[in-house]
Parts: sequence; structure tokens; C-alpha cells
Amino acid sequence: ALAWGLGVKWSVGRVAFTTTRVSLATIHAVLEADLCVAVYDTHKLTGTVLMVVLASASGSAMAASALLPSSFAMACATKACAATLRGKHRVACVACVIAVVFGWPFSGVAMVPFGLYSIYGIGFVATLKCVAACATLAMSVSVACDSYMYSMPGSFRIVSSVVNLVRYNLASGGKSELYGVEGAEYYVKNLALNFQLAFALACSAPFAVAVAVATKAFVLRSLARSGKAPKNIKLTTVMEKYRNTWRTLLFVCTPFPLVVAFFTAIPHKEERFLYMIYPFVCLSAAIATAAFAE
Repeated sequence: ALAWGLGVKWSVGRVAFTTTRVSLATIHAVLEADLCVAVYDTHKLTGTVLMVVLASASGSAMAASALLPSSFAMACATKACAATLRGKHRVACVACVIAVVFGWPFSGVAMVPFGLYSIYGIGFVATLKCVAACATLAMSVSVACDSYMYSMPGSFRIVSSVVNLVRYNLASGGKSELYGVEGAEYYVKNLALNFQLAFALACSAPFAVAVAVATKAFVLRSLARSGKAPKNIKLTTVMEKYRNTWRTLLFVCTPFPLVVAFFTAIPHKEERFLYMIYPFVCLSAAIATAAFAE
């Protein structure tokens, strides 16, 4: 419609390509905005900083509009993170299963922390039931589509692209070295290129939180000793809530170091393998900034 209004003659393929990229970017923008709100509800300053970091992150913008399995996994991981922060653990589990089945099976590495947090929040049995039900439904749809598309004319066979991918890379000893090998520093350089200062801040997030918590504890102890603390407020409760807030924010960022460590150990490396953790790099940077500010 825009091309017609401007009098530009575009081919159908170009219009479809551009529309797809714009649609993907829009969906990711909505999911990132939802994550910002969830983080803001948990810790206001971190949520505000996260919005700024995401808006200025060229790496996230590039990954969001890419028509790749890892980009789809990034969208699901963003939703899982927001749902976890809101205590909607079943929604987080569904997002994780969808990422693995319909996106990229190896994105499951990034989804492990959300599964563990779900077990902590709603229990092992409830988490298992949710994951099993969603996985059964998702795999049924996936196998049905794969079997229809990959069966030869006049014959029918059951096919699962998810199982085939895992079987090739793990069970059959498929060698990723065939497609090129990079050194251990590849992902560090790549993240530094895409996120610059934000990457450095993201790496310092645990240290920043430790400093913020120690400073808060010192201030509260000083108030208690001086007798200036409000009598209707228990300082131990305030400190515990403060610790829990930072602990939760740091925990939902664990896909960042987990995925980097996992894929660094694999000889074949590609930039797209890390797309799923881009939101967590930004969140870690926001956590560090907010913690240092406090």
C-alpha cells in the first residue's frame, strides 16, 4: 500500500520480504516493551534503563527482523522472561516449549533457568504437567506438518525435523567443524561489537549487585545504630526484600552466561547462535547500571 501510494513499482517478492521483516521487528518491539514493563514492576530504575538500552541496541534490532530460528527463539525467551518476573510460570513454560519445538531445539539451553524457576514457583509436578502437555501438543503439530511436507508423493512416512536435527548433531556424531571453526574469543568479540558499553556493563552485573546490596546493608545498619530508623518498619524485612529483588533479576539473566559458555565449547560458531540471549545482555547491562546508581 505504501509503495502504491508513493508510486514505487516493487515486485511481489520484495514487498513480501519487506513486510515480513517489518512484521517481525514489530512483534519483537511489542515483546521487548512487555519485558520492560515486567522489569519496571520489579525494579523501577532497572526497567527504565532497560528501555533505553534496548532502544539503542543495534544487535537486538538486527536480530529481531531476521527470519531465523534463533530470532524466533529470542522472541519466546523474551516472553518467558517477562512471564517469569510476573509469576506466570505456566506461560513461561509454554513459551519455552514453543521456542524448542517450533524454533530451534538448542535454544533449550537458554530455557533451562525458566524451567528451574517454575519448579521453585509452582512445584515440580505442576511444571512437569505443563511442559509435558504443551510439548505433546506442539510435537504433534510439528510432526504432522513435517510428515506432510517431506513425504514422497504416493507414500507417507512420519518425519520430525526436531528429532532429525538433534539426532544429526548428537546421536550420529555430526561434526560442526565441517562448517568452519572459530576461537574461544569469537563470541566475546561479537557481543562487544554489537553492544559496546552495554556488554561491558552486562559482564559486571553480579559485581554491581553485590556492591549495591553491601551498600544498602551498611546504610540500614547505620540507621539502626543511630536510632533514626522509623519504628514502624523492620529493617531486616526491607533488606530481605531488597536482596530478593536483585536475586530475581540476576537469575532471569542466567541464560546469558549459560548460552555463551555452551556455544563457546562448540568448535563451529555463528553470530546467530546467540540471538536468543540478546535481551538478557541488555537486561544485565540495565541491572548493572541501576545497581551502580543505587
